Amino acid sequence: MLEPRLEIFAQALAFGKSQSDAYREMIPKSKAKDATIWDSASKLAAKPEVIQRVKELQQESKERFLISVGQKRMWLNQVISRSLQAEEVFDNNGESIGQFKFQGGDVIRAINELNKMDGDHAPAKQEYKLSS
Repeated sequence: MLEPRLEIFAQALAFGKSQSDAYREMIPKSKAKDATIWDSASKLAAKPEVIQRVKELQQESKERFLISVGQKRMWLNQVISRSLQAEEVFDNNGESIGQFKFQGGDVIRAINELNKMDGDHAPAKQEYKLSS
């Protein structure tokens, strides 16, 4: 368990704040210069107990919002199916609520995401220059 100020710092880091912003959140009324804050924040972020706590918080967050690959695939397939439709849509009472219209862009984006998930996405081109 971290001391309260370090816990605030670790939580801010875990949720994506920069080290400097996390430090400012930990000590909101600090009048320190930016260079001092950067240095102090860097030292705090390098502490093993802070690193460990950030990892714990990130894992907890990931588990809380974990969506299975199967669920993602199902949703993407629904996007594709709905985007290809051009038919009347009804609510639970059987009343018409509009019409699905073909949305080609949505289909392409959903297929692209499925390809990424399957590893079928072409890797990004990278150029390397050799120095003499």
